[in-house]
Amino acid sequence: MRFRVILPIVAASSIVTLLAVLSPAQQPAPARNGLGNNAALRYWQAFAHLPKLDGRQEKLLAEPGDGTSDDAAKLAESGKDALLYLHRGAAIVPCDWGLHPEDGPYLLLPHLGKGRDLARLACLKARADFARGDGAAGVAEVADTVVMGRHLSADLTAIISYLVQLAVERTAIDAVAPHLAGLDPAALDELDKRLASLPPGGTLEQCMRVERDSFMEWAVTHLRQMNDQDHWKERVLGPFAVNESQESKDKVDKVVAACGGTREGVLRQFEAMRPQYEELGRILRLPRDEFLAKFADLQERAKDNPVAVEVLPSMTRVYDRDATGRTRMTMLRAAIAVIRDGPGKARDFKDAAGNSLEYVATADGFELRSKVVDDDKPVTLKVGGKKQ
Repeated sequence: MRFRVILPIVAASSIVTLLAVLSPAQQPAPARNGLGNNAALRYWQAFAHLPKLDGRQEKLLAEPGDGTSDDAAKLAESGKDALLYLHRGAAIVPCDWGLHPEDGPYLLLPHLGKGRDLARLACLKARADFARGDGAAGVAEVADTVVMGRHLSADLTAIISYLVQLAVERTAIDAVAPHLAGLDPAALDELDKRLASLPPGGTLEQCMRVERDSFMEWAVTHLRQMNDQDHWKERVLGPFAVNESQESKDKVDKVVAACGGTREGVLRQFEAMRPQYEELGRILRLPRDEFLAKFADLQERAKDNPVAVEVLPSMTRVYDRDATGRTRMTMLRAAIAVIRDGPGKARDFKDAAGNSLEYVATADGFELRSKVVDDDKPVTLKVGGKKQ
């Protein structure tokens, strides 16, 4: 999807900790009905209260360590208002970002970058909560961060929206996993309950529908509505030009020339992509090796269509990120079951490829391993915090 978006990562701070220091006027209000019953309104207020970061603080969010440094504490404190509104947003089910899908590839998605920043801040706070032994606060931070991550792609699951959702979830899991084996039963139960009631989040299938409708079908509609003398090339093929350079403009001209040099020719090539999108949607849930083979074949056949070469999304990395994200979330649920009922519970949980998880004991906890591959390495989750 060629949406214009700035990516920056994210999360939420423990409402339990905040309630201890906030006045009644500052404490989270119950969710309202009507127009106010929209999580996005709370998140936008959270974004507005995000602290302005210098280079050192940006690095701290990107590489938070255990979150116990003085700098981490100061940064978390400076973001307490942002985290308050994150918690308020996560308490509301409906989330409508007010997007305009009719803008097609020109659609703006500013909430994604802000959401990632907020998630990082919240998970920095969660790490500090866990380190000082406040499991309840840390769990609240992590759970609300995951809820927000899913809200980010709730009303329009573009590929970029879904990838941000998965990145936010990964940030939250990375914050809690090193402390999971040391959580008390009440905190563990609360985390399990929150994970069981998460919003559904995005899917690859939803991504493909948005990709198809918001670019391919959008282009077909506009090309049909426009006349030859209109600026159809600039309007419809403008997203092909990544900047205002002559090289980008030449690229657009080259695509048009390969389509016969006419609006009708470009329209026919867009319309010819419909079967390719349908085929891509059908192969997304195949086992990885089968998917890679069929997708490679699809890409090879798409080379005959100059528009498809530019438009058809490259899904290999997205496929792997989806499988990794779903597997890691399953691993988190499996880790809770293992802590409660023993190592044998790990095999009750399947990774995204349908294989049982493997349990390996470590000095301070355990590791869960899968057959799913991420960056050519098996996806694993290291769980720590076991009291010696």
